Amino acid sequence: MIKLENWVETMHGIFVYVINANCRYEIQVMYHAKDTNILTANASLYYAVGEWTRTRDNSNSFERKSLFNGPLYACLEKAVEDKEKVGSL
Repeated sequence: MIKLENWVETMHGIFVYVINANCRYEIQVMYHAKDTNILTANASLYYAVGEWTRTRDNSNSFERKSLFNGPLYACLEKAVEDKEKVGSL
């Protein structure tokens, strides 16, 4: 999880680390100068939880919680910290 290679880039600049069917971490790169290391890019870390499909009565939903904004390498570190904290609850 600490290495970007372990995340899946679902769209250009959006990386996902799936925990299970109903929760995942997301990193969205907000700005990256192509001549710099992507780990220094400005990014936002989110924790998303809930159902990812909708029913006719709209009973399913999901929530995306903002956890951190900063360099991508720090987002990776915060994701590890958060997962360890959540795992110990």
